[in-house]
Amino acid sequence: MTSEGKGAIEYLLGLKKFGVRLGLENVTELLERLGDPHNEFKSVHVAGTNGKGSVCAYVSSILREAGYKVGLYTSPHLLRLNERIQINGEEISDDRMEELAEQIRAVSEEMASKSPDKQITFFEFLTAMAFSHFRDENIDFGVLEVGMGGRLDATNVVTPEVCAIAHLAIEHSEHLGGSLGQIAREKAGIIKDGVPVVVSDNPVPEAVVDACEEKNASLTVVGKDIIFSRTEQEPEWQHIRINDMHDVKIGLHGHHQVQNAATAFGVIEAMRAKGFEIPHKAVSAGFAKAKWPGRFEVVMRNPLVVLDTAHNPDAATELRRSVDDVLEFDRGILVLGMLEDKDMEGFAAEIYPIVNTVICTTPQNPRALPAERATKIMKNFIRRVGPISSVAEAVDKALDMAREEDMVLVTGSNTTVGEAMQYLERVNK
Repeated sequence: MTSEGKGAIEYLLGLKKFGVRLGLENVTELLERLGDPHNEFKSVHVAGTNGKGSVCAYVSSILREAGYKVGLYTSPHLLRLNERIQINGEEISDDRMEELAEQIRAVSEEMASKSPDKQITFFEFLTAMAFSHFRDENIDFGVLEVGMGGRLDATNVVTPEVCAIAHLAIEHSEHLGGSLGQIAREKAGIIKDGVPVVVSDNPVPEAVVDACEEKNASLTVVGKDIIFSRTEQEPEWQHIRINDMHDVKIGLHGHHQVQNAATAFGVIEAMRAKGFEIPHKAVSAGFAKAKWPGRFEVVMRNPLVVLDTAHNPDAATELRRSVDDVLEFDRGILVLGMLEDKDMEGFAAEIYPIVNTVICTTPQNPRALPAERATKIMKNFIRRVGPISSVAEAVDKALDMAREEDMVLVTGSNTTVGEAMQYLERVNK
C-alpha cells in the first residue's frame, strides 16, 4: 500500500479481529447506503468447496475473450490484497483501494456507532469495495466467488445470470455443518428464482436438486449434461474435449481442472442460451489463456518445485492424483504449512504416499498451526519429518536437500504458498 492515507486500509485490515459472521442484513444495509452497486452490473456467482476459484478464472477469461469488460472478485489472496479485485486481469490499484476504503469506512463507522450488531466485518467491507469498484468502472459482468458457504455469504446479495456450484467437500464445519448434506444446503443458498444452475458433482446433492425445483431453476450437471475427457497431457498443457468442442487446451493441470473447465463451459452455455454472444473461438482462447496461480503450479524444474493451495483432505487427494498423473521425479520433499481449523490428520493421510521427507512450517497467519504440532501429527504417517519455523527457511532447506531429479511440493494453505512465492521471487531475481 502507499504510505499516504494508510488509515482506511489499516481500518479495513483491523476488521479481521471481528472474525467471520455469516448473514446478509449488515452487508445489505451497507450496500444500500452505497447506492446498491451490485445491481449495476450483470454477474456470475460461483460457490463450492474446491475448484470455485478455478471456475471463476475460466469464466472470466472466456468472457474477456468475447469482448466483455469483466470484473473478478475472489478470495483469499496469495501475495496482495489487491489480487482479490480485478478488471480484465488488472488488479485494483493501491490508490483506488485507499479511495474506496475511505468512502466505505465512513458508512461502516456510522453503522457500528448505532449498535455493536451493525459492525461490518472484513469480508463484508471488501465485498462492498469490489462491488463499488465494478460499478464505477462500468463493467459488463462480475464473476464472483463465494467466500464461505453461500446462503449467508456477503456475495449472496446478487441476482446473477448463472449460478455454479463446484465440487463439494467437508470444510468450515463450525460454520456450515459437519455433513455433506448440510454443506450442500448452505451452498445451494445461492440459487435464485429462475436462474440457471451448473453443478460439478454427479450425482447432484439432494439439497441442490430440491433448491432448483423450489426456485424453478434449470439444472445442468457436469458428467451428465456436459461430457468431458482429457485427450492428451503435455508438460505445459492439457488437451481436453467438452461436448462438441474438440482439442481445447488448458494450462491448469490435474484431472480436477478438466472438471472445473467443464463446469465453466456449462456456465458459458447457459449464458449463450440467455442470448449473450460468446463465440466458440472466445471459449477456446479463454480456456488457453486462463491463469490461476498457486494451483498445481510448476514454478521450477531441476528440481521440480510445485505450489498448490490444497488445504483439506479432498483437495489433498486431488493433489496426490495430479502429482502421480503428471510429474516424474525421484524423491518428494514436502513443505507443509496449515491452519489450525483444517483437518491436518485427514490431509496428511492423503498426501504422505507421494513424499519421502516432510518439513512442517508455520505460515504467517493468526490461525496457523505451529510447525511443532504439525510435525507431531505428521509423524503418525511418515518417519522423515521435522519443523522449521518460517516458510522461507523451510523452502530454502527443501531446495538445499533436493537433487535435480527430485520434487519440492509446497502446500497446505494460501498463506504458505504466497510466502513461498515471495521467497522464490527474491532468490530467482
